[in-house]
Amino acid sequence: MATRSVTHTLKNADDDITALANPFEAWSPRSVREVIVDIESGAHRYVVRSDLGDTTVQVVDGSHGKYLRTYRDMKVFNNLDELPEGTGTIPAAPWSEIVRFAPLVQFHSNEEYFPMDPMEFIASSRFRHHRGFGSDQGYTKAAQEWRTNNSHHRNYYDIPVAFIDEYGPHSTGKNRRPRDSNNSDSWNVFLQPSGKPSGDRFPTGRVPVFVHAKQDTCAGSKGADHVIQYWWFFGYNDGFASQNHQGDWEHASVVVKNGSLIGAYFAAHASATYYDQSDLEFVGDDQIVVYIAKGSHAAYPRVGSFHTLDVDKTNAGGAQWDTSRFLLPLRNRPWKDFAGAWGEVGTIADTTGPLGPWHKRYRC
Repeated sequence: MATRSVTHTLKNADDDITALANPFEAWSPRSVREVIVDIESGAHRYVVRSDLGDTTVQVVDGSHGKYLRTYRDMKVFNNLDELPEGTGTIPAAPWSEIVRFAPLVQFHSNEEYFPMDPMEFIASSRFRHHRGFGSDQGYTKAAQEWRTNNSHHRNYYDIPVAFIDEYGPHSTGKNRRPRDSNNSDSWNVFLQPSGKPSGDRFPTGRVPVFVHAKQDTCAGSKGADHVIQYWWFFGYNDGFASQNHQGDWEHASVVVKNGSLIGAYFAAHASATYYDQSDLEFVGDDQIVVYIAKGSHAAYPRVGSFHTLDVDKTNAGGAQWDTSRFLLPLRNRPWKDFAGAWGEVGTIADTTGPLGPWHKRYRC
């Protein structure tokens, strides 16, 4: 069991710890949910170090669910609540800059499906092997094997995330998403929750946003220093007509030059549109507003009707999500390499769960 030293925490607006961190180690930061999975699976041990010795972080069952604590929280030297806040830096951009430019997300007044933690989606899903015209298989954690059935027994849910993450791209570079034009002809897999996960209607400080800062053609084409991607996850996409599916990864990207935001890319329906700084709406000096279309979750810079036949609708009447309150680096998430579908298999690619963001980070 590997030991990870905790030196910092991330907290939300209510001063609750949302993640543990160590700016000097590659795993940092790690959300509370991810740390709980690590500890309970025996994958990693987390400790708070001091001159008086190491104190192990433990998982405790509380009246409102599981949480983290150290053995003697009365002692200042080993109390998680006494650790300073901060996460260090992410390559290509200072962490302070990433927090400063994190968008304010504005939902439609009639939105029904809100963002959620991908770890929660995994825990509530079965892990399935799609076999084309053959019967699909499900993985059972009790026997640790694939079985040809459609069982909903509890042993087919909440599969260890480390096992799921082993199903990364093939050595050829092909992914494992069913119905995908770039998948392989063998071992295509998918996560399948029951029904339509509705997510968290009040996500600020409770649902993580995953950031990836990069220097690439997007930034270069604007003479900028770098692009910062902000990825968020929905359990269900209620698209136009039959264009709906479980799982929905969406994002917006800000373009930064000399420490200032000069524009942003808004992703909608597998493509992104660039908007200059003058075309964006701001809260304060640096935080752009991203309007989310009802159901499809496509991103736009203002209120209105968009896309083909104006099917995407945005307004300012719904919930707001301050994404700066809970940010995690995309590069070290425990599900990062999973190259299957985040959601059930539909009749076509558009109705099948999407590929994860690590495999789409090259996009603007």
